[in-house]
Amino acid sequence: MSVLVQYPTDNRASWYATIGVNSGTEDPDYPAAYLADGRLGRPAKLTTTSGSWVWSFSAAQRVDLVALGAHNLTSATLEGNATNAWGSPAFSAALTIPAATADGHSANTWRDLRGVSGYSAGGFEFWRLVVASASPVAVGEVWLGTSVRVLDRAYQWGFSIEETHPTIEHLTEFLVPHVYALGSRQRRFVINVRASDAGAVALREWYRAMRGGGLVGLFVPNHAETDVWWLRQAEDYSETAIFTNARDVGMTLVEHATGVPL
Repeated sequence: MSVLVQYPTDNRASWYATIGVNSGTEDPDYPAAYLADGRLGRPAKLTTTSGSWVWSFSAAQRVDLVALGAHNLTSATLEGNATNAWGSPAFSAALTIPAATADGHSANTWRDLRGVSGYSAGGFEFWRLVVASASPVAVGEVWLGTSVRVLDRAYQWGFSIEETHPTIEHLTEFLVPHVYALGSRQRRFVINVRASDAGAVALREWYRAMRGGGLVGLFVPNHAETDVWWLRQAEDYSETAIFTNARDVGMTLVEHATGVPL
């Protein structure tokens, strides 16, 4: 099982890029810039059920990994090309879109692009996300990662996954509850990694890159799964030296909540 992490600075979706609607009709209240504003609960939207957005960089930009935040999509494909012409792009990678979970939230898909036909370590100046949905398109955030960081040792058994769904509850004088579910959700991933010396350095640097709990990073608990976590660090960094080349690193990772389902 490979475990992947991404620094906030690995995400180039907002770096020196102009983002614009390529096809479909933009909802003027939810412009393309919202795809890369760091606010997963504020989506970019189209008034149409299909369309595309284009990232225009000033030079070729390497992208090794793509991830979607909250969305309402039924299909998505990332394309790369040397020019802003899409009849026959040099690179194309379809994303697997899992069904929404029982609470209506999207499973946030991702894909390692390095093994896809047409991949170039030199990157492309133009990147296009082509999408479709059963209702007008909404995408909370897009991550275009420049590197794929793999932990040299996976987290240990005994990890825990916690989940909370906030509600408002009022009781009558007869203790009859009136409950309203707000629709939001937040998960927590509590792990311990018995890391090598080098692995502990990598985890410490990930923590530092995220400024502790200040910035959002990416976490893929299992390379074989499609659901990626957009998250913050909830606790101070903790490392215990167990033996030569063995250090226990405990982390509490808190999902960056997106509000109600799109």
